[in-house]
Amino acid sequence: NCLELFNKGDCYDGVYRIDAGNQSDPFEVYCDQSTDGGGWTILQRRFDGKENFIRKWCDYRHGFGNLSGEFWLGLDKIHRLTSSPVTLRVDLTAADGEKRFAQFEGFSVGNATIKYRLTSGIYTAGTAGDSLSFSNGAMFSTIDQDNDAWAASSCAQEFKGAWWHKSCHESSLNGMYRNGSHPAHFADGVIWKSWKDYTYSMMETKMMIRTGRP
Repeated sequence: NCLELFNKGDCYDGVYRIDAGNQSDPFEVYCDQSTDGGGWTILQRRFDGKENFIRKWCDYRHGFGNLSGEFWLGLDKIHRLTSSPVTLRVDLTAADGEKRFAQFEGFSVGNATIKYRLTSGIYTAGTAGDSLSFSNGAMFSTIDQDNDAWAASSCAQEFKGAWWHKSCHESSLNGMYRNGSHPAHFADGVIWKSWKDYTYSMMETKMMIRTGRP
């Protein structure tokens, strides 16, 4: 993982190949080796809205985008990386450039059989507040696979974002990229409710994990 690479001297941000416990099936990840001591493996990143995140189950399962740009790593890979609970850090940037973060201990994502069920972990640090614990225990949903708890409709379809929806969300980092305040579009942007509520869409997001400390 990225922390092991950091400890071996690979201390620059960039794309690296890791095996995630299976040497016969390695894959590439982007390592953030500069934030809070380094050693972070990035799961999701958005910063300019060029990558389409309104995608179907297959794309979210296998991943999409460019590791040096905007991307979603893929649920299968995220499960492999979190087979044992890890630290999750969510970095957020608002339209005015203000940056905040939220950190969780004990984050993990289940396998395909249980629809990549989320264990959010415990909010332990940050300035953005906790908008992830609401989704604890939820299965992942996309526009073509509804695994949420909303009997009347589909959260992913209604609010245009694949996520660990219940009925529906307090965070939705894969929602529509809407450039800050969007009062006419309730809850369908890049949402982190505890900081900016449902009518504000984040300009930049980064979800990343670490197995320990450098």
